[in-house]
Amino acid sequence: MKQAAAAVAVVLLACSCGVSAIDRWEILSQHLATILMGLDWHNVSSGVVVGADNGLGAIILRTMDGGKTWHDVATPFDPALGMMFMSVKFANELDGLAAGLGMLDEMVGSCYTADGGSTWQTTDDYNLVSDYQDVEAVWTNTQTLIMCGGWTDLVFPKSGTGVAISQNAGRDFIYRDWGMDTLARYTWFPNVNVGFIAGGEWPEDNYTNAVGFRRASQRIVVDRSRAAALFAAPPEAGIEGYRGVIAKSIDGGATWKAVFDESSGLYFNGITCADMKSCWAVAEGVNASTGLPGAWVYHTADAGATWTVQKHVPMGSLIQVKFFPEGDEGWAVGAIYTADTFYALFLHSIDAGQTWNEVETSELEGYYANDITLLDREHAYATAFTRTGVSAVLQYVPTW
Repeated sequence: MKQAAAAVAVVLLACSCGVSAIDRWEILSQHLATILMGLDWHNVSSGVVVGADNGLGAIILRTMDGGKTWHDVATPFDPALGMMFMSVKFANELDGLAAGLGMLDEMVGSCYTADGGSTWQTTDDYNLVSDYQDVEAVWTNTQTLIMCGGWTDLVFPKSGTGVAISQNAGRDFIYRDWGMDTLARYTWFPNVNVGFIAGGEWPEDNYTNAVGFRRASQRIVVDRSRAAALFAAPPEAGIEGYRGVIAKSIDGGATWKAVFDESSGLYFNGITCADMKSCWAVAEGVNASTGLPGAWVYHTADAGATWTVQKHVPMGSLIQVKFFPEGDEGWAVGAIYTADTFYALFLHSIDAGQTWNEVETSELEGYYANDITLLDREHAYATAFTRTGVSAVLQYVPTW
């Protein structure tokens, strides 16, 4: 929906990713909360970010002045419960949906707004446990909003992992399990009938069964006791325990068929499409040849029938990817590691992913970019966090 950055001439420096010396990403706002996860913007003045704050629980922050000031929007939840929102999207200027971690009707995993984000109401998502990673809208329909992740209900058996689809802007949902026997993580629907889910799994580690922690990805660990994100250093290991899956539906999510399913050292995070045929997905894991961590941008030009690697980032992590509807310009975000630190990573393409250039982030040492929204080709925004419990809203600064 609101997709951004500028088509610019890029000067490539000598580095493995090709760093642009022209454009850059910088901090727009910081110290807003201990963890900011998702965001969406209506225009250059109005935007919403979601996450959680230590001692306050789930938060929704709204700006009406381009990020100069932010206001905590009242939610219908008891803040002492410590629930966290992971993602937020708007289907149109008024109707939006935020979703994340929840429990029963006292700790609902999702809520909706019908007034542009001024006020929020609970959805009917009253599961025993809700665990949503992603929320997406459908460009071709202004009332459809989709949550991707998992849900558990022991009283009314409808447990599963896949997508929860609302056709009335988040008021209620239809649950569709994708049937892949692994985690559904991110989704994209080019229209209300055709959709993709990307997901998979990674090897177990010390955080896998740790009480009070939740994995946003293999590289991002959420400490729910402090409502803060931690960085899990990428392992140098074999490919055992990884599985990457992309599935496609052509009947509105009722049934799914795997179009990519490999245990080759990676799993998938974000996925997006420009149209019915051209889609991108980002993955991370271990390079099977070197045993070193890495990240990849995959692309299909034939509606998911085949997938090819457009970009490999050694020592990189990628969690989200977005493109404009025209399919020419897009971004993939995450982080890249050095010997003793990491930097926010923003890969930019203006040729449908044939080439990807790393945009300047030298001021963002220690930041991990975990979501991006593209408003127009001059305005893009992202959320990011540090190891020390500081989160920020970032903005793209093109140079013309």
